[in-house]
Amino acid sequence: MKKWLLLAWLLGLTSVTGAWAQAGRKINWGDSRKAIIGYEGIKPSFITTTEIIYDSVLVHNYKFKLSYTFKDNKLRSVCYYGMAPLGDSLKIKTTFLALLNEVTIDYGDPTVSTEDSDHIKKLTFTANQTRVSIFFGLIAQAYYSLNVQYAH
Repeated sequence: MKKWLLLAWLLGLTSVTGAWAQAGRKINWGDSRKAIIGYEGIKPSFITTTEIIYDSVLVHNYKFKLSYTFKDNKLRSVCYYGMAPLGDSLKIKTTFLALLNEVTIDYGDPTVSTEDSDHIKKLTFTANQTRVSIFFGLIAQAYYSLNVQYAH
């Protein structure tokens, strides 16, 4: 049986590619908070000088919470957070596999691959000043968690 991953981190190029581009987000590292809000076209759920959060965005027809973080009003990272109960795991697993495929196409094979005793796997990809780490797994035998982070 395939083992699944728990969290995904992507650390960045000058523009965001792969799963992000699939989500329709045409942004660049260093973009301002105002620019990001304009690109999203919807009102954020939460906003401060260092973070913007949207409660529900679609990536591969799966709803994620989306968080943008800023330093000196310049985009530094983006994180997608998704969770699903055991009974609804097929959709999140399918989303994970699609995102993993895109990251592998965009960044090549992982440079680091680890798996812990709970079968939570972490893959890290490094290319062109970008680091991509993907985690996906079953948490407390109750739900699956899929998180993807892009950072510069």
